[in-house]
Amino acid sequence: NLSEVLVNALVFDGAGNLLGVHRTLIANLPSGSVKAVKFIWPTVFTAPVSSLLVEPRSRALLPGLAP
Repeated sequence: NLSEVLVNALVFDGAGNLLGVHRTLIANLPSGSVKAVKFIWPTVFTAPVSSLLVEPRSRALLPGLAP
């Protein structure tokens, strides 16, 4: 089981420019489970979205991870 899984979402345009970043916290992720994560941005992006990078991180796997 993992507790406090931080999930970062980075959105890029076609030129590789960063359009937005969002972070959410999953309080508990039981072993073998699947959890849907929803990211909502408060405004429309300034350019079309070309790619999305999702980075899950856990202190259990990265002990030096800052909050």
